[in-house]
Parts: sequence; structure tokens; C-alpha cells
Amino acid sequence: MSSQKTAIVTGATGLLGRAVYKEFEQSYKVVGTGLTRAQSPLVKLDLLDHEAVASLIEKEQPSVIIHCAAERRPDVSEKQQEYTEKLNVEATRKLVEAAAKSASKPLVIYISTDYVFDGQNAPYEVDDKTNPTNWYGHTKLDGERAVLESPNTIALRIPVLYGAGDNSESSINTLVDAVWNKAGKKDVQMDHWAARFPTNVEDVAHVLKDLAQKYSTEESRKNQPRVFQFSAEQQYTKYEICQIFGDILGLPIDHLIAQDTVEQTPGVIRPRDCKLSTKTLRDAGISVDHVDFKQWWQRRLTANK
Repeated sequence: MSSQKTAIVTGATGLLGRAVYKEFEQSYKVVGTGLTRAQSPLVKLDLLDHEAVASLIEKEQPSVIIHCAAERRPDVSEKQQEYTEKLNVEATRKLVEAAAKSASKPLVIYISTDYVFDGQNAPYEVDDKTNPTNWYGHTKLDGERAVLESPNTIALRIPVLYGAGDNSESSINTLVDAVWNKAGKKDVQMDHWAARFPTNVEDVAHVLKDLAQKYSTEESRKNQPRVFQFSAEQQYTKYEICQIFGDILGLPIDHLIAQDTVEQTPGVIRPRDCKLSTKTLRDAGISVDHVDFKQWWQRRLTANK
């Protein structure tokens, strides 16, 4: 009988979930779940089907569950508030409750967001006052609270992500398309107001595995922090990211207009600067190293030249 530990990764078809699945495969038997895009060996699982979720946990007896699945798009969250709350809050609560009943007593690591803060007093420590400015942030904060009601749980807050995948999967990756401008658009407003700290999904996956291994037993979790934060340190606006992509690709970006005043989408207020402190991770002895943003994109965008 194999003694290899099992990890369940929800949202394993997504940009972050794929990186987490790949990282954990090196040390765990990984059961990845998805819904519309799930193909073997991934398990098709509707997280709103709470009985199915509990059955999977009971069957697999995991030592860790990485809960990546969520509605992550602020605009969609605002328009579909009931669904977003069901997925980001209620499904999270039911998953954690099922995990708490499992004989394996798995560590549940919940992926949260920098959008639990209002962006007025960066940088933010884990215990700074939360004050989300939009529905997405509210639901992720409520998800945090639901998770932390149960033992054997951790929340990891992260900022905007990028990585290998379809450009539509990330608001950073999609800026490549904005620079290419194949539609020939003119006078496109591009945000030059909000500070972003784009973070690579592979770096997040490393941190998640380090957390899983450090807090692998109930004893190791006693009197330890419950909330952690991880972020790359390099700061850019979306317009500055487009400048970087333009330089790498040798393309002009004169069709983009730097918008240095805020014009928020009605109903969706985005915070200006939610820089996350990584002090709690560092204090726990977990590396917060990250790839260089420009170098990563240089390799990716020139790989097929």
C-alpha cells in the first residue's frame, strides 16, 4: 500500500490551479478537480454540489486541500452576485466543513486576494483592517472568514497573477493582445493609475507546497498564523506593463493612452494600491523569492521568434 500523501486541488483547470497541480505532483498523489474544462485525469466536480464534494474528500482522504476555485473576475462578480457568493463563500464553507469531518484531517489552504483591502494604506500586513471595495473582494473576505471558523485551515492572500496559458486567463496576459492590437484600435485608454504587483503562478505554487509541508500535521499547526500573504515586489501600472511588452515585441503602443486618473466601472471600485507584506511567510521560514517579471516575459514572448 502506497504511503504517498494525497492532495486535492480545486480549480485545477485554471491558470493557478494548473501550476499548483504540477508543483504538488512532485511530492503527492494529486487529485485535481474542475468543471467545464475538466478532462482525465482531472475529476469533474461541481463545487456547488456539496454532497459530491464531501464524497470526494471521504474517498480520497487527502492530507491537504488547495482551494483555488473561485469566481475571480470583479466585473462578473458584480453582475452575478448571487452565483459569486455561492461559489466563493458557501461552497468554500461546505468544503471546509467536509474536510473537518474527514478522518485524515487535511490542511485546507484557501486562496484569497489583495482585494480584501481598500488600497488606501499600503503596504498591508495580514492583521491590517480589511475593507473590500467591490463584491469580489467582499466574497473572498467572507470566504476567508468561513475557512478560519474551522481548524486546520490557512488563507493565502495573493495579488493579480500571470503565467503560461491563454491570454484570456489573466488580466496581465491579456495586455499582450492589447499591445499586438490586431483589431487596429485607436485611442485605447489604458490604466496608468493603479499599482499592480503581478505575481507568477509558479511562484505561488512553490509557496503553497512549502506551507503544506511545514504545516502537514495537526501538531505543527498549533499556535501558528492562519493568514499569510505572498506577492512579487515589482510594481507596475497596466500601461507600464504594455510598455514592457511593446519593447520586447518591438511594437509601438501609440494606440494606447495612459489614463492616470481613475474612471471606475459603475458598481466596481478597484483599489489603487494593495501591496501585500510577506512578513508572516518570511517569519515562518518560507521563501518569498519570485521570478523577474521582465525576464520571464522576455523568455515567453521571444520563445517562438
